[in-house]
Amino acid sequence: MKRVSVIIPAYNAEKYIVGCLDSICQQTYENLEIFVIDDGSIDQTAILLRKYAEKDGRIRPFYNTNHGVSYTRNFALDRCKGDYVAFVDADDLVASDFIAQMVYDLEKVDADMAAVAVQKASILSKAEFTKGQSIIFENDEILVQLFGAYEGFLWNKLYKKSLLQRNHIYLEHGIAVCEDLLFNAEYLLHCKKVIYNNGKKYFYRQDINSASNRLDNPKWFEARKAYQKVLKLLYPYSKAYYRAAFGYAMFLCAAKYRLSVITDVSGDLREQVAVEWRKIRPLWSSFSWKQQLKLHIFSLCPGIVVRYQRRKL
Repeated sequence: MKRVSVIIPAYNAEKYIVGCLDSICQQTYENLEIFVIDDGSIDQTAILLRKYAEKDGRIRPFYNTNHGVSYTRNFALDRCKGDYVAFVDADDLVASDFIAQMVYDLEKVDADMAAVAVQKASILSKAEFTKGQSIIFENDEILVQLFGAYEGFLWNKLYKKSLLQRNHIYLEHGIAVCEDLLFNAEYLLHCKKVIYNNGKKYFYRQDINSASNRLDNPKWFEARKAYQKVLKLLYPYSKAYYRAAFGYAMFLCAAKYRLSVITDVSGDLREQVAVEWRKIRPLWSSFSWKQQLKLHIFSLCPGIVVRYQRRKL
């Protein structure tokens, strides 16, 4: 039985960290090493983590000063010894067969990555883990489904540690939003086969009032950097490229609205968003008619896309 390294970054997660660890430690797949990195929390996260680590020897706690989530995940990637790697957020929960399903699927067809569906809800009572069917993606569809079935998240996937190491794939520092999209694009470029199970095995705790979702959060605009790099990576793959371009166009619609309601933003940022909007506009003709219609509506009423994206997060 191969070992799975589960990486959990935690920052001020006292409200949810115990529930998260319960769901990981109760996995039916038991050969785990669980890296929990407290990224300089100022609440009771570190205390709760120490107590939990005393109960389960598979937990490896680390206590860092605050460096951000990308640094924290990379810190664990450099130290983990598992054959496979999974990421979980400290305020989320997973089904008891979350790891087992992905390991089984990946090894059954010798895939390079396995993924499961995600249940998004604001409260636990609305979380419903379900069984599903597995679908194999190969060739161009591997990159296309980054914007479809398995999406650009980190936390619903199982990665091969050897593939990560061989290709020096890490989260990029300096990008706090959509850094996972860029990470996955880089990883999937090296995949020959991906398997996705449409059963919901991961519960993403949705909080539209969190700091990261505030309209005036300046880090949100860092997604521009991720999208620009993803577009460069996917340029040779036209179908995936246009999927990414549509996602970026949606992002820019939201960016224009946010800039219209935020006063303390540099003129440089406003100009950069305007330039990027002009660059992406000629690509609209390559989008489907539904995508074009959505963009026309959102470009006229950009506040709608912000509400839409916050529900989708």
